[in-house]
Parts: sequence; C-alpha cells; structure tokens
Amino acid sequence: MEKVLEKPLLHYDGSLLSVFREGDVAAKITKVKKGSLNNDNLSPPTPLLVVSPIIPGTYPVLLFFHGFVLKPSWYKSLLQHISSHRYIVVAPQFSPLVSQSQEVKKAAKVTEWLSNGALEYVLPEKVQPDLLKLAVSGHSRGGKTAFSLALGYGNLSNST
Repeated sequence: MEKVLEKPLLHYDGSLLSVFREGDVAAKITKVKKGSLNNDNLSPPTPLLVVSPIIPGTYPVLLFFHGFVLKPSWYKSLLQHISSHRYIVVAPQFSPLVSQSQEVKKAAKVTEWLSNGALEYVLPEKVQPDLLKLAVSGHSRGGKTAFSLALGYGNLSNST
C-alpha cells in the first residue's frame, strides 16, 4: 500500500498552497434544462449545472451531487474554483421528493447521458470531456449518492 505523505496547508513562507488559489483558467457556467436540447437523445435526464474551462482542450470530468434540499447553483463558487483548475464539473439537480435509491438511479442516468457524448453539445467550442478521467463527489446526501454510484448501486441494467 502506498504511503500518503502529509503536506502542510501553507508554504514555508506562509503563503497558501496553489490549490486554495483560483486556477489559471476562466470558467463558464451553463444551465442545461431537461428537454432543452433539440434532440431527445441529447437531452439530460435532469437539469444540470455545467461549469467548464473556456479555453480549448480536453479536461477530466467531475460529477458533483448536491446535498439534501439544496441546489447545484448554491455551490457555484466551489464549482467555478474547481473548474478553474482545468476540470469540467457536471452538477445535476435532484428533487428532494425522491428516495435515495431513486436519486442514485437518476445519477446513473446522468452518467449514461455523459457516456452517450451529449456533454460535448453544451460545452464551449473545442472544449472536450475526458470521460476516462471521471470522478464522482458530493456533499451530504450527494456524497452518499456518489458513493452508491461508485459501488455500482445505480447499475441501470439491474434496475426494475
């Protein structure tokens, strides 16, 4: 097992590490409504907040799930900060009226939407997602959703 080295939050000169500073890339925020794309195959299964770098390139993707009774837009500053470090962030909006298992199934549908290549249609020109570098994360209930999805509980082929 690889040993994890602790790193101080401050440099020896007292300045913050670069991870706490804004990244070197400007980010664009795009709200994507369910049914907003002209093709049903491209339309996301739920509304999305997509935050992406604006300069051409291929970037890893972070799928971020919000906490219970919250909205992705309430995380706008955090998501912009992450995107400024050269990540595309996709934050789906879930209803507080659904069960945790229904939320996980909806999250799986979002990953299916990503794998179908539909994300490229909402990104700035020449900005491409690298889905081989996909991470899932979340806050509170969204963290449980991310973990459940990572464990395969959202497997659509097994759902009824």
